[in-house]
Amino acid sequence: MNIRSWTFGFAGGLIALLGFLIGLQFIGSEESDYDALELLGWSFILLSYIPVLLGMRRAFHREGRSRFWAQFGLGLLMSGIVAGSYSLSWVVFFQTEEGKVFTERMWEQEIQKIQSASELTAEEVVQKQADLHTFRQWYQHPLVAFLVTFLVESFPVGLLLSLLAAIYWGRKARHRYLA
Repeated sequence: MNIRSWTFGFAGGLIALLGFLIGLQFIGSEESDYDALELLGWSFILLSYIPVLLGMRRAFHREGRSRFWAQFGLGLLMSGIVAGSYSLSWVVFFQTEEGKVFTERMWEQEIQKIQSASELTAEEVVQKQADLHTFRQWYQHPLVAFLVTFLVESFPVGLLLSLLAAIYWGRKARHRYLA
């Protein structure tokens, strides 16, 4: 792992941070559409992994990393940097007053979704609300918020993309050597 690996990882982290900052511009009002903000967030999470794929491509073409495990490890390193940057940004925002207001509104919207779900029985609604309340209490801790954001939101995307890219570059390397 060389400095270029870190560079591509941090470039992805900057894209994630940029998306996060753009999203902040839309959360000021009471009528914020949290579903649209969630879509915007996932879009920037996906965009933030483009440098990871470019870094893996560069490693294949310039550095000769063609084995699956070398590519996969490189992708995981860069994905960890991207996911860590995104998660750290979220935790820092969550600790601000604006972040607390935003998350309070987000929790309220989730409760409204549970209450308006027609396919749930009354017991299921109560159970889901209790589960959400428990999760909300856990999420107040910055370390838990970081780990949940890292392991549930951002890193699985990087894991999947790293796996697919490593398979692709590994197959391409085999065809190059067989030809």
